[in-house]
Parts: sequence; C-alpha cells; structure tokens
Amino acid sequence: MTKRIHVHDPGIVPLLTAMLAGTPKLTGARCTDRPDLFDPQASGEKATAARARHHQAAALCDSCPSVALCRAWAATQPRELHRAVVGGIRPRLSGEHTTPTPQPIGA
Repeated sequence: MTKRIHVHDPGIVPLLTAMLAGTPKLTGARCTDRPDLFDPQASGEKATAARARHHQAAALCDSCPSVALCRAWAATQPRELHRAVVGGIRPRLSGEHTTPTPQPIGA
C-alpha cells in the first residue's frame, strides 16, 4: 500500500508574486508592445534574422523612459537573461566580433 503525502500547494498567485519580487515597475516600457523582438535567437532562426530583430528591439530601448532602470535590473539577473535584448543591450550572436560584453546600440 502506498502512503500518501500531502504537500501544501499555495497556488499560482503566491508563486508568481514570489517570482516577480524585486522586479522593477517599468512604466511606459517600449518592449510591452513588441516582446517578440527582444527574445533570444530561436532554434532554427538564422543569426542574421535574429540580429535584425535585436537591432529593432534595441532601437525601441533608445527611446524608452525605463531603459536605465531596466539595464540596472538586468545587471543583477542570471546569465541566461543575456541571450535576449534587455535594456538596449543586444546579445552576441554567432558571426559577430567578440567583445568583453554585449554593447548597446548607439554606444
């Protein structure tokens, strides 16, 4: 006979609240209308296509009122986040010249 163990499941709202704790409120962020531009390079997506998307995303960041706050938050996040465009900083893709860190557009 299998003994049942009951685990308390607090539900989705407390889980999401905990996950988002410390995330800044980015009022007026330009990324909210086109989140697809900011995503990491998709499996099977050519680097040239991803690079073009990332340039568009970074251009939106250039006019974003929350870019400084976003960039500061991104600096505290795990390395995996840096495969996407965050705070105007584009990830390095295959075929690009190597630099110590990804550079924002217009820098």
